[in-house]
Amino acid sequence: MAYYMRRKKRRFYAKTRGNAMFRYLYQAEFADGTLITQPNLNQNHLDVSELDPTKSLFHDVISKEGLVKFRLEPQFVGTVYELDMKTGKVNGLGIFQDRVIDTPLRLVYFRRTVRTLGCDGQEGVTYKFVFGWQTTTKEGENIKALFEVE
Repeated sequence: MAYYMRRKKRRFYAKTRGNAMFRYLYQAEFADGTLITQPNLNQNHLDVSELDPTKSLFHDVISKEGLVKFRLEPQFVGTVYELDMKTGKVNGLGIFQDRVIDTPLRLVYFRRTVRTLGCDGQEGVTYKFVFGWQTTTKEGENIKALFEVE
């Protein structure tokens, strides 16, 4: 696995080249019909924002208005998870929200890295993909629904 960090404007950005970190690639669908798809880094494409070259392509997803669906698609074999940003329902998990949401949903997406080190010196790394939505109701209550897949 090739992994290195570079420093730019006092922030650290991760660059990866063809590793298992991107087991799932996201695809965002907007109301105007545009799609933003995370490039497959195994094919030497860069994950760089068109709006701000110092950020990843996900910056374009959260900056654009009108997100309708957010998908996590496996690179190889696995389940496709689709989050409907109007209803908050997730296809592929069998989980449904039981309350009516009348305020706009905000997308939540990140990768969680878990590193383990055994007593025998063997190191292990697993990546968990967390996605979902968050909203604030008219009464001021913060509601969040997060889903984690490996």
